[in-house]
Amino acid sequence: MLVEAAVESLEQALAAERAGVDRIELCANLEVGGITPSTQLIAAVIAQVKRPVFVMIRPRGGDFVYAADDIDAMIEDIDRARPLGIAGIVTGALRSDGTVDVDSLRRLMSPAAGLPVTFHKAFDVTANLPSALEQVIELGATRLLTSGGAATAVEGAAMIAELVEQAGERILIVAGGKIRENNARDVIAHTRVREVHARFEDESSMRRLVSVVKDGASVAGVVRKVSSVVGSVKGEAGVARGMTATPSATPGRTKFEGAEPILSVKDMAASIRYYVDVLGFRNADWGDGKFTSVNRDGAGIYLCQGGQGTPGTWVWVGVEDVAVLYEEYKASGAKIRGKPENFPWAYEMKIEDPDGHVLRFGSEPRGDQPLVK
Repeated sequence: MLVEAAVESLEQALAAERAGVDRIELCANLEVGGITPSTQLIAAVIAQVKRPVFVMIRPRGGDFVYAADDIDAMIEDIDRARPLGIAGIVTGALRSDGTVDVDSLRRLMSPAAGLPVTFHKAFDVTANLPSALEQVIELGATRLLTSGGAATAVEGAAMIAELVEQAGERILIVAGGKIRENNARDVIAHTRVREVHARFEDESSMRRLVSVVKDGASVAGVVRKVSSVVGSVKGEAGVARGMTATPSATPGRTKFEGAEPILSVKDMAASIRYYVDVLGFRNADWGDGKFTSVNRDGAGIYLCQGGQGTPGTWVWVGVEDVAVLYEEYKASGAKIRGKPENFPWAYEMKIEDPDGHVLRFGSEPRGDQPLVK
């Protein structure tokens, strides 16, 4: 996941960089949605900020319908900004009928050739979002910033998800529109975007947003490594040890059979939504409602209600992996419930995320350590 911060001063750009953002969108006058910053500001930010800097190319606030003189001024702005070392531009233009102004955009993209181009939220006031998306893709833009045509990304999440599906790999859809730490995870879960955009307010707020998006030491961040650690115990079918994989009657799914549950969850529906929607796992088979199988990057994981003691999420890995994960997550600041322990059923460790969800990594009991009764 990538976080872009919209800033309007050198101080904000430096603070956003300290907060951990991946990219800077440099503007002037964000109160009107951002306009082209001065050459002096661009030069100062490029000189002092190490993160890539995309520059807003917009001559004024208000609507996005521009006269020929406006487009000429925007071309001059690109010509002035490009030699300063910018990493990309952010721009957009519409026709009076609410469609993308293809001719003007072609003129703007010519001096920007070779630079990534983000089509900004002018997109959200187009008459037909899916049609406008195809126009933006045809123009060769690399990113599209959108709130799904709504006032906020939360309200437009359903449309953003449709745009992500429509775009495929042809263009990156960036979710923006009042993205904050309290809603970023939901927006990402519902839209499957890989980048989010937020206006800089202060360093601490931006740092918290980055932490939420990047997942930090939460379960989401931990589980992303499951696909690698589970590799030591998965078979040729790409599923956890002890399972056999057979094609399901449902196209694109696989049914896992012949193994004891290796994950245990208290709330099956919530857990399925978390793994599939938030963590990007693909649902394999819903079973009878009491279990399901999911997979990601070739690693199979089996979820089941109850049956494994403390409600939580169980991930079966190799013995050595438990010790490695313990050291790694201890260093990362994850909340660990004690050192790994050797129970009769497994050698395991537990990690807890900020919401109290417990992720349990386990393996076969170790023969070289006493059992915990």
